[in-house]
Amino acid sequence: MKKNNELLPCGNRVYGSFAAPDGMQPVLETVQNMIGNENAYIYVSGYNGASTLHFSNQKCDFESTPLDEGIQHLLNGGVAGSVLEVIEFVKELSHHLSDARIEHSFEVYDESEELRFEISK
Repeated sequence: MKKNNELLPCGNRVYGSFAAPDGMQPVLETVQNMIGNENAYIYVSGYNGASTLHFSNQKCDFESTPLDEGIQHLLNGGVAGSVLEVIEFVKELSHHLSDARIEHSFEVYDESEELRFEISK
């Protein structure tokens, strides 16, 4: 794990999920409002049509994995900074998702892989 707060960790420290019963567009717009339009996009698989959300900037790097017909999605990623900074980022993301009425949950782990924070809305 890199100690410099400007660099992303070598692995995921945030694990979560969200529901997208109305499709991925509302989730994408919510994330774009938080980190910028140019930093988030949806990739649609040419193989099976599954939608995957990607968002990344200097502070974070996340990717979703669709489950059960594309309504439920896993969302895993890394956030630069200390555990407290990671938790603050997740709280902000949760706030944005809650405002958009998107059901979600997250867990934040430290470098020792100990659970440090969880939220579900």
